[in-house]
Amino acid sequence: MTTGELLQSVLEALRLNAELVLMAGVGAGLLLVAWLAYDLGWRRSGRRAIHLNEQVRALEKSLAQAQADGSAALRQLAQYETQLASLTQELGALRTSQAQTLARLEQTQRDNEQLRQQHAEWAGQQQALAESKGRLQGQVHTLDGELQRLRSELDSKAAEIEALRQQCASLRTEHLRLRKVKRQVQRRLAGAWKHWQAAYEECLELRLANNQLNQQLAAIEHIDGKIWERPPADVPEFVPPSKRRARILAFSNLKGGVGKTTLAANLGAMLAGLKRRPGGHSEIDFRVLLVDLDYQGSLTSLCLPPEAIQEIRQQQAFVDQPLAQAASQGPTSVALSPYCRPRPGMPELRIVAADENLAEVETQVMARWLLRPAEGDVRFLLRRLLHAPEIAQQYDFVILDCPPRLTTACVNAYAAADYLLVPVILDTTSAEAVPRQLRTLHNHRTHLCPQVAVLGLVANRVYPRREVIQRERRIWESLAPSCRDVWGQEVYQFRTLIRQKPAFADAARENRFAIANSEVDAMFRDLALEVLERIDAHEGRRPASRTG
Repeated sequence: MTTGELLQSVLEALRLNAELVLMAGVGAGLLLVAWLAYDLGWRRSGRRAIHLNEQVRALEKSLAQAQADGSAALRQLAQYETQLASLTQELGALRTSQAQTLARLEQTQRDNEQLRQQHAEWAGQQQALAESKGRLQGQVHTLDGELQRLRSELDSKAAEIEALRQQCASLRTEHLRLRKVKRQVQRRLAGAWKHWQAAYEECLELRLANNQLNQQLAAIEHIDGKIWERPPADVPEFVPPSKRRARILAFSNLKGGVGKTTLAANLGAMLAGLKRRPGGHSEIDFRVLLVDLDYQGSLTSLCLPPEAIQEIRQQQAFVDQPLAQAASQGPTSVALSPYCRPRPGMPELRIVAADENLAEVETQVMARWLLRPAEGDVRFLLRRLLHAPEIAQQYDFVILDCPPRLTTACVNAYAAADYLLVPVILDTTSAEAVPRQLRTLHNHRTHLCPQVAVLGLVANRVYPRREVIQRERRIWESLAPSCRDVWGQEVYQFRTLIRQKPAFADAARENRFAIANSEVDAMFRDLALEVLERIDAHEGRRPASRTG
């Protein structure tokens, strides 16, 4: 190692640790002096010594410089130690700050994790909100369409309101006009009220007189119907069945409650549903006319709905009207066809209706005949009406529902009819009424109805068993001799028995025919066919081909 390198190492050590380097330098210097002395002792060359002296002085200078540098290094070292203490404190503070920073970092990481979770939740909520937004946009679009429609309706309603306002204005004007008219009508009504009071008093007097007359007529009627046996002065022609299309059947029994109306209505409906083949031609339906001659109007109520009856009442088109007009104006001036009303749903069946006014008309026409017989015989009013071509040539059957009393209408039915059917219930009381009915008809045959034939007895409301019970059979068989004794010949008893069925009561409540029930339909179909056979037998014809 050269001296320069040695000095360089010493200076480097001095910078690193000045105190140790200084001590080392002092030691080295002493060693160097000793070595030099030794070297000088062994070396005798002068120049060598001089050179060494120069090196020594140079080393001394270097040593002095090194000592100065060492002092400066010591001072620098003190500064470094002060700075080191300060740095140590700063390091502690930094470590504390680092710990706090690490703690905050961990907290920040936890917060970041929570934020990530919240972000995920918010992302899900955002997706749901986006879907909700889509749905809401669809709903908004729908509501926009609905709003447009409502606006259109609102505009339409506004136009209607404007029109109503105009109508209200016109109605107010009309109201003012009507108020004036009302005052005028009230003044007229006041005058009409006075006239009505006078008319009412006059009507009371007429009713009193009419009641007295009814009492007198009732007393006359109690003479066992003999008032109707008066010989007629002017008898209208009885058109024979061979010269007309219609056959006139009267249902009569002077005892009430035997089911005349039920039989007449359902037989008429059944005949209207049958068909005939005239002269080999195609089938056509029978046309049937039902005529209600009982002021109780049972047949009318059974065949027509209430609204149709109300319409007839408003038009005053009951059977009493043509009878009253025929009695006052003459039968030839009156037509019955305007009073024939169709049964709803059955174009081939028509009805002439009756109500309570018929009783008053019957009494009036009978009284007029008794008081003024020359004005016309009221017993043949119905014959003229039914035998007129407009009825006789338009219908196949005319069925008359007679009252259970020998009234004007009942007598007219006898005088107009071709055939009589007598309904009977198979009990003792009803059976005893049948000979009385036949006796009454027999007493009037000479002057009133020589042409009428008893088509037969029809057993009604028979006990609903397959075989007739013994009591009913005994009554039914006993009728044959009692009727023969009164009528003078055998009276046919129909094979078809009309048995009691709940369907009859149900049909009456529901304003329909009982033949809508299959069992009742079968009974009346048999009865209708048997009636047709009996008519053919009476008229000497072969039974015609008929279908249901």
